[in-house]
Amino acid sequence: MNYEHLFKVNDKSVGGSFYLQSKVVRAKERLDEELKIQAQEDREKGQMPHT
Repeated sequence: MNYEHLFKVNDKSVGGSFYLQSKVVRAKERLDEELKIQAQEDREKGQMPHT
């Protein structure tokens, strides 16, 4: 499942749960941040001289 789907099916206007919708948003934010951190670490490892 993807973010857009989970966000839409939990929309309060279609009988969904605002609570679950907010959890979906927070989970996406957390995953995006983790991926950003991982990408930064990968770039830093690539720039380190090999000994």
